[in-house]
Amino acid sequence: MAGREYTLGIIGGCFPVQEQINPVDLYHTLIKNQIKNETGIELNILIKRYDLLHLLNTEPNGEIAEKSNILLFHIRPDPYLINSKFYVKFINKDGKKSWKLNFHFLTGFKEPDLVAVNYGVTSKAHKKNFMKILLRGLNYIMGIILGNNSISIRKFRESISAIKKKCNFKNIKLIVMGPPSRPRSCIEDHLLKKLDKALSKEYSKSDIIYIPCFGHTDDSGEYIFLEDNIHLSPAGHKKFAQLLYSEIKNLLAF
Repeated sequence: MAGREYTLGIIGGCFPVQEQINPVDLYHTLIKNQIKNETGIELNILIKRYDLLHLLNTEPNGEIAEKSNILLFHIRPDPYLINSKFYVKFINKDGKKSWKLNFHFLTGFKEPDLVAVNYGVTSKAHKKNFMKILLRGLNYIMGIILGNNSISIRKFRESISAIKKKCNFKNIKLIVMGPPSRPRSCIEDHLLKKLDKALSKEYSKSDIIYIPCFGHTDDSGEYIFLEDNIHLSPAGHKKFAQLLYSEIKNLLAF
């Protein structure tokens, strides 16, 4: 296998290009270097971002579809959580502040026409605003009552099925990586755990490789999030690299 080249396509959010992390410590760089050292294989990396679930029905496309041997699809928390809410505030495509009420069961699945969600570099933990926490919880609870959460889970399943069909057509090997935790919020953490359980059950007996990554610590008990309790730390990237490495290495043998 030495001297051969393969391409890993990644569809995700800020995680693959996380600006708070030194590029050499990003999970895909760790995997790339380990594979190079152990097998001599050169693993090229292509990265594409998604922010809206309905657009995933056209993924993978372009360079990702034409050049990837393996596709890694990250289950992003933000599109799922945004669509699980009842009331959503966002910046629209015109760069203006906007809002909408999610009534997916009445209107069909209609997402906010938002621009990319970026939290930016955060060096300090968010101060706890108990009124904000309460309102956030009520917002999600109302969304659960209206069925938004269940509909959002179903839409992720549909999107993964669409990606799988395109991967089969292009002979691309697919890996789906489950949602990470969101320790900044108990209810968001709970909802992401619910999503992870639903997808784990769905794909446990399928030909889709599904890798759960939910949790707040690594195997040694080290906390894997930065102080904002949203973005992963270098320890988190190392943990994810370890979870992915053997699956990617095995697929390189096909």
